Amino acid sequence: MPGLTHAETVAKLLLYTAGIFIAPYVAYRAAADHVLPAAHAKYGWDAIADDGGRSVWAGAAAILAVNAVLIAYVASAMREENGFGGNVRVDREKRE
Repeated sequence: MPGLTHAETVAKLLLYTAGIFIAPYVAYRAAADHVLPAAHAKYGWDAIADDGGRSVWAGAAAILAVNAVLIAYVASAMREENGFGGNVRVDREKRE
């Protein structure tokens, strides 16, 4: 991936910042309101029978969503070229 301009870098940062806020909210709401009640109805698991249990597992879903966004950001940053036109990791391997 070629190096980004300043405007593209800011746009990328804003996109991932929005993802950090939106992804866990959506994951929490989807798990708490839809996935976990359906799982309880189908499988009868007592750990998700009440709102307290659902909140714990929905919180875990939100944590996984945040981590997914962070991993995607780090992976995209590693694919970018550095300021000198090369990939930082590839340049280090060439020197060794």
